[in-house]
Amino acid sequence: MGASLSHLSSEPTKDKIDPIAVDLRANQEGVGTARTVGYWHHFGDEKTRVEGWVVREIPLVIFVNGQEWVTLMCSPHQLSSLVVGFLFCERVISTTDDIAYMRVCEETGEAEVKLNSNIVLPTRRVLSSGCGGGVGFKSSPEDMPRLNCDLTVESAQVIALARALVQAANVHRLCGGTHMSALSDGEKILVLAEDIGRHNTLDRIKGECML
Repeated sequence: MGASLSHLSSEPTKDKIDPIAVDLRANQEGVGTARTVGYWHHFGDEKTRVEGWVVREIPLVIFVNGQEWVTLMCSPHQLSSLVVGFLFCERVISTTDDIAYMRVCEETGEAEVKLNSNIVLPTRRVLSSGCGGGVGFKSSPEDMPRLNCDLTVESAQVIALARALVQAANVHRLCGGTHMSALSDGEKILVLAEDIGRHNTLDRIKGECML
């Protein structure tokens, strides 16, 4: 579920969101996830100059064992979860025990990861179907391990959880421009992630669960 810049030309949301709380939370995590800018708001035949919130993004360069490996375009918050989840989903690590040292600097947009072993990093890039043309290193979904789970949910539960996801995604409700994903046990949301990249949200959830 994502929103684009069309949000800037649509009718403002009626939900009451505290932008100070959102930006404060973002800055406690690192660089602010959203910022205010001036833009023209169009509604019908009316045009008004306003100040509003827009989502931020940064390039995050990941170094593994001293080698520059990949640059991710992402939202600037909770980057440790994103890095760990990305490393797992690209099969560079299998557990956090594979990591000897990790340093993430949100100000410079760099993540340095030292593994407990020397590995050959994957280099065969696969262009994903994401609207931004995301790149991964997995050759196919079949390369990922299958889930062994007997959990079943009713359609009504899925609808209720989707609504809960939208309500809990504060940055998206504030300014749009982010994708949202969540992990649930069928009754409630356990982990929620927002990012400008839809694939990043899944990596964030996996990393959050591993840390």
